[in-house]
Amino acid sequence: MSIIDRIFVGKVIKDFGPIRQKSIGIARITDSALLTERRGKLYFVLKSSAWGLLGAGVRYRELSLHDACRLRELINESEQIARSQPPSTYDPKDEFNRNSLIVALIGLVIVALAQSRDWIIAITLIMLALFAFQYWEFQRFPEIVSHIRRRLAMLAGFTVIAVALKIALPVLLK
Repeated sequence: MSIIDRIFVGKVIKDFGPIRQKSIGIARITDSALLTERRGKLYFVLKSSAWGLLGAGVRYRELSLHDACRLRELINESEQIARSQPPSTYDPKDEFNRNSLIVALIGLVIVALAQSRDWIIAITLIMLALFAFQYWEFQRFPEIVSHIRRRLAMLAGFTVIAVALKIALPVLLK
């Protein structure tokens, strides 16, 4: 219960603590729940806070207790629907392969069309950052982590070789 919570949502009656915490590299996102009182009414508040190297932010979503009751009904209905669904056929390896190949192809096409060495280097850095993001995103699937490492090492190496050739070939051909 911080002073900032009191300023934005009123008196905090109960802080239910974190519902979910997620780390994305050097950033951390936390979703939590509060029961607050403001102007004589009770509210259920969903609080989302994020902080990282370059900044931080907090977002509050206030629900009256009536709306929170409706949300509970929707969650219960969603759980019933989820139980009646057939087992998922989702394969994170397929999605990872597709995403990483799309990033590589689009990036390499842009690099091939770029004329300025500065643009080529900037696009390469962006591609490598997107590969790193893919790693962080799919790291939560432990069964494919070794596949991810191999694929990203291969794609990053191929990207660096292709960019080096793009930069070096015009110099060598002169």
